This record gives sequence, C-alpha cells and structure tokens, in this order.
Amino acid sequence: MKEKIYDRPEKEMLWPGHSFCPGCAEPITLRQVLSVLAEDDKDGKKIIILVTPASCKSVCASFEANAEKVFDMASLFMSASDRATGIRMALDWYGASAALVVLWIGDGAAFDIGLGSLSAAAARNENILVFCHDNEGYMNTGVQQSSSTPQGAWTTVTTEGKKYLKKDIAKILANHGVSYVATATIAFLDDLRKKVRKAREMQGFRFIHLFTPCPTGWRLPENLSIEVSRLAVAARIFPLYEIFNGEKYKISEMPEKRLVKDYLAVQGRFSALKEKEADLKIIQKNVDDNWLRLEKLEKLSKF
Repeated sequence: MKEKIYDRPEKEMLWPGHSFCPGCAEPITLRQVLSVLAEDDKDGKKIIILVTPASCKSVCASFEANAEKVFDMASLFMSASDRATGIRMALDWYGASAALVVLWIGDGAAFDIGLGSLSAAAARNENILVFCHDNEGYMNTGVQQSSSTPQGAWTTVTTEGKKYLKKDIAKILANHGVSYVATATIAFLDDLRKKVRKAREMQGFRFIHLFTPCPTGWRLPENLSIEVSRLAVAARIFPLYEIFNGEKYKISEMPEKRLVKDYLAVQGRFSALKEKEADLKIIQKNVDDNWLRLEKLEKLSKF
C-alpha cells in the first residue's frame, strides 16, 4: 500500500492548470493556503482579495492563467502593501469588514523593493494578512540574488557564492510589535495549515514567512522540493516558530537535528562550497547561534 502523504483540500481554490516550473513548491503551498482561507466560508459569500506584485505567481497563476478562484489585484513591487491597505480601508468603509485582504509577495518584494511600504503597514498594525513565498532570489527574472539569498549560494550575480547573511525578515517585522508572525513550509503541512487558520481568525497585521524551494534557481532535482524543505527545518536553516505581538516566541516543530552540510549537499547552488570546510563551519556556526537565540527567546516568553 502506498503511504498517504496528505489529504486533498476540502475546498479547491485553484483551477486545474498553471504555468509554474515543474517541481516548484509555490503552487502546492498556494493551493493549501487558499483552501484554509476559504474553509470557513459555508455559504460561499466570503470575499477574499489577493494583492500580488511582480513575482513568479503573478506570471504563472494570476492573469493569463487565471488559476485562482478569488479576486486578484496586480501591484507594483514597492507599493503592494499600500494597495492592500487601501483596499482594506475601502472594504471597511462599505461595511465589508469580514472580507479578507491577503498580500501574496515574494522575497524580492518583502525583503528588498517593498520593505518600506511593508514596514509602514506593519508599524500601523494594518488589518491585512501577508504571505511571503521565499524562494531566496529573483527567480522569474533570471535567478538574481535578493536580500533573502543565503550565504554561499550561487546566483547569476553571485557566481562565487553570496558573501553576506540572509536578512531575517520575520524578526524585523515582529519588532514592529505586530499581531502575529510565523514561519512555515509545505513539508510540515499540518503546522502550515494551523498557522494559516490561526492568522485568518486574528485582526491586525499578520505575516507568514513561507519557505519555497525553487528547483530551477537552486539547481535542485524537481522531485526534491518537499524533501529539501524538510531538511531545511531539520538542519535549523529555516526553523518553524511563531511570534505573538512582537515579543512572545514559540517554536512549533523540532525534528531530529541534521547538519547544515546535509541540506547544502543536495543543491547545486552550493556546489562551490563542497571543498571549502572553513565556509561550512562558518555557516554551521551561524545557524547554531541563531537557533540558540531562538531557544532563549522562547524561554523568556510567558503564555
């Protein structure tokens, strides 16, 4: 008997067919997220409005492909949070407070070009739900680095490996004192769905950072997106946790620990590091130090 991996979503919010690359983690994550957002819609009248700036999704699952069963509004990189805020204000003005305004952005829009307006919306604790699908680069324009690209990774503009650390967007936004911040990945589906469900029921600014492997940009076999997501969590490259009101931390998953080199070894973008033990030690130390800080923050939190 074949192992059952996960149940089909109760509500399918994507039409069949899209133009994402084979093996991309984003469409299956989007499918699960939208199904959770719509699962409380018993009478079919709930309004869900997505705001999508330039990204893989805007190319592959919005306008030409029309893959979603919800409203989807295009936006510029730098003003997507402003547009979502404006839509929220208009809906409230017309008495549609139950409508859900969802901002779906990539790491380029969140970490770099759109950070200014995103920070402003977070500072005002705007009542919007933000998902950042983080594939660690500008993938739909040719695999250039973003502030999310990890140290040591190859891109077309970091051919010898990126020299700098990845920006910690979750903690940056949490430090605005917003209602809810969480990290999630499709490899831990129950955890992902619980966090989306929790964020759906909250008010104020909610941000979920989604780890989203890109087989094309990561030089990764198409069938390993889920496996590499699981490895990222086990190696503590991408720990899964929640932050409430900017100060209370809760680690949500702690699988058996793996070494960072196990995670790096399956991706071609880190191939330049294979003979550089010193680089591996530096990356492993950075990951271990970050995990210790996370554990301390959780111990300091009182629920």
